[in-house]
Amino acid sequence: MEKDVVAWNAMLSAYTHCGLPGDALELFREMQMSNCRPNEVTLIGALSACSQIGCLALGEWIHGYLRRNPEVRRTTTLNNSLVHLYAKCGKINAALDTFLEHGSRDLESWNTMLTGFAINGCGTSALSLFSQMMKLGDARRCLDCMTRFYGIDPRAEHYGCLVDVLSRGGHLDEARSLLESMPCEADASAWGALLGGCFAHGKYELGIEAAVHLIQLQPLEEGRYVALQNLYATVGRTEDALRVRKVMYDMGIRQSSGTSTIEVEGVVHEFLAGDL
Repeated sequence: MEKDVVAWNAMLSAYTHCGLPGDALELFREMQMSNCRPNEVTLIGALSACSQIGCLALGEWIHGYLRRNPEVRRTTTLNNSLVHLYAKCGKINAALDTFLEHGSRDLESWNTMLTGFAINGCGTSALSLFSQMMKLGDARRCLDCMTRFYGIDPRAEHYGCLVDVLSRGGHLDEARSLLESMPCEADASAWGALLGGCFAHGKYELGIEAAVHLIQLQPLEEGRYVALQNLYATVGRTEDALRVRKVMYDMGIRQSSGTSTIEVEGVVHEFLAGDL
């Protein structure tokens, strides 16, 4: 009888938990040959086995498989397993990149990365990450404390502050989820904070979404159109960038000329872009 993914996962997990990582990985290879597609549970088990015996090459293959197959859910637990493998194999930069590129993190995510820094002798980085973790945690707790202990319902500006903290820390998916789930309508400052985080962390597609929301909220604000135009240009969507420029022209919105200043003999001179 042909085995389904649940049966494969059960055996893979059993081998891993019994301290038989070699057998687990051999089973994983057999599963691939059987044309049964692995899911996130399969990959977590395989990564656990890789970590036990330091099999970096297969772990990197699994990471590549996830990127090539976006239909496989990259859960927080799965991402933590990748971070753990890279850190244990001494690839601390790869571990950090993997930690940062996944927007949703739990306590185990932070602990895994902190442990990775520690075992690789990166004490300063560990302390810096711990400080960031505490600041982020404090910001999250503030909203809960307002309601639980002081009976104050957070307003849009309070949620906006948390969106700003999350965005600055690179937690852009969490910031986006907060904007969707907050009980009041997100204002322009909150969407602007997300947009700034997207620029800072190179998440341009999400930045486009934020810029579109900002234009809906502030249809006459020149800077919102300029940001959207620049984002489209950055990701190679030239036609969309030109369309934004045309919308600005049709609405009579003109892009302000850039200016520079220079001090010469105590006098500050201002120049417009294009001045000679």
